[in-house]
Amino acid sequence: MTDIREILRRLHLGEPDRRIARDLGISRNTVAHYRVWAARHGVLDGGALPDVATLAELLAPAPSERPAHPDNDRAEAGPGVEPGVEQSCGRCLTTDVSSSRHGN
Repeated sequence: MTDIREILRRLHLGEPDRRIARDLGISRNTVAHYRVWAARHGVLDGGALPDVATLAELLAPAPSERPAHPDNDRAEAGPGVEPGVEQSCGRCLTTDVSSSRHGN
């Protein structure tokens, strides 16, 4: 969240996308994305930037925009995974690491 806030802070100051991207080590496309997002949400319309909590709420996708997980049911834990211990599979936003969809 801090990096996004820094991008927005620098956009608010009127810095060019190229300088922001170079200084923060990110793509100019990323800076441009947040410039468009900030304009759409009125974040750069003057005044102070929103605090971190407000920014998190603005950035969170609406429930209807969140991608559905490919598996509807939770599978049993795979080898080396303790039952009841949640772990990310690393390929999606879930804690279901034993899904056959992921080649386990």
